[in-house]
Amino acid sequence: MDKQYRRDAHGAGQQLSASEISRPLYDARQWMFSLSILSVLAGIILILLFLVLLFGQGMWVLFPIGLVGAVHIWLGALLYSSSEATILSHNRDDGYALFLALVRLRTWFKVYGCSIVLGLIAQVIFLLLMTHKIH
Repeated sequence: MDKQYRRDAHGAGQQLSASEISRPLYDARQWMFSLSILSVLAGIILILLFLVLLFGQGMWVLFPIGLVGAVHIWLGALLYSSSEATILSHNRDDGYALFLALVRLRTWFKVYGCSIVLGLIAQVIFLLLMTHKIH
């Protein structure tokens, strides 16, 4: 693994600690925590909506709502655990905790990106179906 260095006033490299490297994430920990809670709450609301529609109306066609709710809960859990690992990394100068925080953030970005792409595809399909239905 490459070592992280900083330059001092004379241009010489000094190795950075895990605490110093994790500082930007540590400073954003409250945002990560808040967004994780909001994501989990949104997921719970969507799953409850899906269950009400499923058992009340028998609307299996709304299964994607439940799936989106589950993805929101997963994203919230990833962001929360990344926030906790960032705090641990910063407070204990733990490089492995920083590694785990970054791995969880990488997964969060991948899942979130895929969900955005799938949402855009679903919107295009919906718009095509609606415009075809109107004509």
